[in-house]
Amino acid sequence: MRNFACWIATALLLVSAIGTTLTVSATTAEERSDLITLYLDTQGGGWTDNTGWCSGSCPLIGPPLFNTSGTECSWNGIACDSNEHVIGISLGSNNLIGSLPSFTHLVYLQYFYAGNNALTGNSLNTSFLMNLDTVYLDSNQLDGVIPPIANITPLQIYVVSNNALTGSIPSLNGLPNLRTFNAGNNHLTGGLPPLVGLTSLETFVVSRNNLSGWIPCLSTGGTCNSGLTNLNVFDVDHNNLSGPIPSLTGLTNLGEFYVDYNRLTGAVPAVPTSGMLARLCSNLLDLTPSAYDAAWNTATGLTHWWATPFSSNRCDELFNNDFEFSG
Repeated sequence: MRNFACWIATALLLVSAIGTTLTVSATTAEERSDLITLYLDTQGGGWTDNTGWCSGSCPLIGPPLFNTSGTECSWNGIACDSNEHVIGISLGSNNLIGSLPSFTHLVYLQYFYAGNNALTGNSLNTSFLMNLDTVYLDSNQLDGVIPPIANITPLQIYVVSNNALTGSIPSLNGLPNLRTFNAGNNHLTGGLPPLVGLTSLETFVVSRNNLSGWIPCLSTGGTCNSGLTNLNVFDVDHNNLSGPIPSLTGLTNLGEFYVDYNRLTGAVPAVPTSGMLARLCSNLLDLTPSAYDAAWNTATGLTHWWATPFSSNRCDELFNNDFEFSG
């Protein structure tokens, strides 16, 4: 740890020196410092591609002599705007190992791609990144909490699936441009956040977690009026959700609806679209014959919608409380 601290100190001294001598780059010394910290914290010497980051070859261990020829905008995975402020980091599938630093100075950052690596700890700290529109951190080893993302108005895509994240789903308030939220296959707990006002939302996936509580309002009519007219994929399967399936009225773009392997109760609502795909069981749903059964048979590909090739009934309470049920 002492050597690592020395490496960081050395790197920051280099930043200070570079900031006074490098005149061809408009990128601030503070932005460069954040990039260097990212390199050091995620073992940049072992990245699959660290082209341009080092003067000469990047050593596997220890701080390199960071490249001062040209600008940071020429470093692999870094994109800049016309003023050479860092607006993008694209380092997916690049053998990043370690935790993400807090990018306190990358205030112009718009997108961050670091999926399919070996990152640990929390997801990307968004406290200073109010220009973000895209985050991909899927298929890592993140095991902390999801930081707040509410009111990052430009945010369109936030994907942190296939990790080991804990804690609750953060508030999604103030995200009118959010199109995709995917936190599936983690260890998240608590309830689903309200989805009202997410007028651009197309994909909402939080399957295979430990979530509980009721499914929030989805309908675009009546007193609810969620505003989810663009919703195409809703996937909350393999959780511990309870209560009824809410009304799906007005969700005319809904193409996939997966709520299987929960503890849902009550009658099924009307199917909003003729071509929708769905999975409803195992749950504790009311199997009283309904006018909506034929449409759900079509959506699930099963007749009846609560039947399977392996049992006559996957949705009655007796079956769900038996040893065959898995949440």
